[in-house]
Formats: sequence, structure tokens, C-alpha cells
Amino acid sequence: MKGGKKKPDQLPVDLPFRLTELEEALRVSEEKYRTLVENAAEAIFILQDERIQFANRRAIALSGCTAEELSRTPFADLIHPDDREIALERYGRRIQGEDIPGPQAYRYLKKSGEILWVQMNSVPITWEGRPATLHFARDLTQEKKLEAQFQMAQKMEAIGTLAGGIAHDFNNLLMGIQGHISLMLFDLDSSHPHYESLKKV
Repeated sequence: MKGGKKKPDQLPVDLPFRLTELEEALRVSEEKYRTLVENAAEAIFILQDERIQFANRRAIALSGCTAEELSRTPFADLIHPDDREIALERYGRRIQGEDIPGPQAYRYLKKSGEILWVQMNSVPITWEGRPATLHFARDLTQEKKLEAQFQMAQKMEAIGTLAGGIAHDFNNLLMGIQGHISLMLFDLDSSHPHYESLKKV
């Protein structure tokens, strides 16, 4: 060996030790990410060929399916029929690499048939060497219910204000009528045939 250079066929003596260190570091890193993903508050899943290839616990719970059932269920079957076309169209555009801004809200169907509102953020990724999309979903159902209740309360308030205004205007008309009747009664003799009828008003 000249000048301290190693021959190409010679490997460092500590190579097996270095490989073991790298494997351990990789295992620890994977474990951290798995813990993070599995305990996330959001549903996280990977969609490929219109099927869910990976789902965290929250995504499985959101669907109401078992992990196995969820992996066999076409993604389209999880989306409400009225939102299905747009959801699949956006999925196709993302797979082709198109940037689609912002989160989208869809109605999501649980296994039980219950309809949930879900806000979804998606990004294109490569999964096992092929195009896929990574999704982060948040259940908006409670927020949508509160929003609907708030809108109903606003409508009821508007109806109450309108009804109050109408009642006020109607009372003003009645006061005018009663005032005129009182004046008429001053001019009528109590023996007049309409006197008693006007008095009842």
C-alpha cells in the first residue's frame, strides 16, 4: 500500500459495526415516526390506486371499519355520493403532480352509514416506488352542527325582529282605529243601533 491508500478490495475493519449503528439509528427513527403518526389527533392515511394502503389509528376509528376492512374498501365508497366525483377528480390531479391548494371538506361515510364532515389536506408522495397521496383528515362534524345551530339562531332572531316590527306597526294601526271609534262614540247617542257594536271594539 503506497501513501496509505487502501486497495479497492479492502473494506474497513469496523464496517460491520458501522452498519449495525446505522441500522439501529434507522430503527429508532422509524419507531419515533410510527409513534408520532399512530398517536396523531388527525386521521392520516396513504391512498394509492384509489385504495387505502396505510391508515393510522385515528383514520381506522373515523371509518368505523377494522384495518383489514378499510384496506379492502375502495376510497370512493368512503365518500358521500354527492362529493365523490370532485374528491376522485382531485385525487387524480394530485397523482399527476398538480398542485391543488388548500384543504377541502367532504362528507365521509362511516361503516355504520353515519355521515361525517371531514376536512382533508393531501400531498402527492411516492409509496413503495409508485405515485400515491398522503392525506391528513380532521373531523368537522361537530363544528358543522354548531355552525348550523348558529345560522338557525340568527334566522330565528331575524324572524323575531321582523315579527316584533310587524306587531308594533299593527298596534299602531289598532290604536288609530280605537281612537277613531272613541271619537265616533262621543258623537253617537247610546240609543243608536251601532253604539253597542262600536263600544265592543
